[in-house]
Amino acid sequence: YPPPILSYAFEGGMWEKRSELRCLDREGRYLPRLSYAFRETQDHALSVLREMARYSLDGIALLYNRRPPYIMYEQPLIDGFKNTHGQDPRELPEDDRNWLRYRANVMTDFMRRVRAELDVVAREQGREPIHLTACVLGKVDDNMYFGLDTGIWVKEGLIDTLIPYSPAPLAMPIASDIWSDPGQVQPFVDMVRGTNCGLSMNVMPRD
Repeated sequence: YPPPILSYAFEGGMWEKRSELRCLDREGRYLPRLSYAFRETQDHALSVLREMARYSLDGIALLYNRRPPYIMYEQPLIDGFKNTHGQDPRELPEDDRNWLRYRANVMTDFMRRVRAELDVVAREQGREPIHLTACVLGKVDDNMYFGLDTGIWVKEGLIDTLIPYSPAPLAMPIASDIWSDPGQVQPFVDMVRGTNCGLSMNVMPRD
């Protein structure tokens, strides 16, 4: 994993002061990410989103395509999974479906908190609901690996627009190959069909 972008901006902040909130790999080594497995991380993110929402903006976009992971093998996840499934996730394949679903539930709970928070701000201001967009990875399985269950987000109405970023591995796009196969798009089309969630495929306009 690459280090935090613009590392100087992290000096003196949560990243530097609260190392216990960082993501951990299977061997228990720190990864250069804060983990959403911890309530403190979620609360911090919600406080930033709440502040943003109180300005006169039409919506907020969460860029989950940027520098995953957001949740990995932190102790609260390990303990919770053991209690539920009786297994240590570190002894399972990384793509074990029960483990991925368990992690995704944590991120979905965070998204529920985001949606509720934005709705509270909108009601306080007497305005229309604040539009929430999620930019995610371009493969359903890649999203699930990083705890992003976009299907549930759409089904529950947690987001208003879904933007799959790129079908390339880990969303590292080559502009000429963005959505070149209609089959790459179809899972997302099926996901939003019959819902109020819009779908917008990223096409790398900077190139």
